[in-house]
Amino acid sequence: MYTFLRVQIGLVYIYAGIAKISYDWLVRGEPLYTWLQSYAHLPVVGPLMTERMFALAMGWGGCIFDLTIIGWLLWRKTRPYAYAVLIFFHTILWLMFPIGVFPWLMVISASIFFPPSWCMKWFPLTVGGKQSRGTQFRAAQFLAVTLFCALQCMIPLRHILYPGPVNWTEEGFRFSWRVMLIEKAGSLEYEVHKGDQRFFVFPRKELPPFQYRMLTTQPDMIHDYALELAKRYSAEDGESVQVYARSVIWFNGRKSQPYIDPNIDLAAEDKGFHHKSWILPLGFSLEDKR
Repeated sequence: MYTFLRVQIGLVYIYAGIAKISYDWLVRGEPLYTWLQSYAHLPVVGPLMTERMFALAMGWGGCIFDLTIIGWLLWRKTRPYAYAVLIFFHTILWLMFPIGVFPWLMVISASIFFPPSWCMKWFPLTVGGKQSRGTQFRAAQFLAVTLFCALQCMIPLRHILYPGPVNWTEEGFRFSWRVMLIEKAGSLEYEVHKGDQRFFVFPRKELPPFQYRMLTTQPDMIHDYALELAKRYSAEDGESVQVYARSVIWFNGRKSQPYIDPNIDLAAEDKGFHHKSWILPLGFSLEDKR
């Protein structure tokens, strides 16, 4: 059982490290460079932290850490030192960037690489008054856990089936352990066509700020909101409604650009796992269609 749990934790680091082998992360230092600008006000260290080379050094260090930490944790001689480095690494991330409980979750989870007996002195597990030594896996149980691990290996790779950079389109992005690779900000409004009527809907006036920020950068949410608008306005008299998104995105320090094709009626588009052709490619300009 320990082996399977270690596989799951190891996959998080390995896939996170592989995802960091990218032009933005290793050559441009993005999005770290953008985030580090918030420390410009600090005395002495502020000017250093806002340099591109500092972001690149952090990026390369993070990539190497993710790709190698599992090997150091598996080796008994280096395990205590590797775990100390892991605690330091995640603590720094938690102090510098708003990434929630993820660092502490990984610190606790990585303790699985120590022998099972390490915590028995503090948390003895007893069954019927005697210490439990575990049970043998049956063939069906072993097969189920193996299948689970196989799925854990395949799910993060599903973005390969979609065209375009996954960090931009976010098709196959979730559950792929692509940690800290994106900085997106944008604006979004919808143009609704109902018969002879043409009017705009502004989500920022209908949603709390956090929900609006999430909506503007994630295609599936943009589509869902368009479907909700179509449902809302068609319910009034049953007349068909077309909904077009006017979306602009700023991505990893690049110049802002349109994100969703403004000529596509999102209310007529199907949901599902197929490629969404209404997501404009990275670097696209509406002038390209003229």
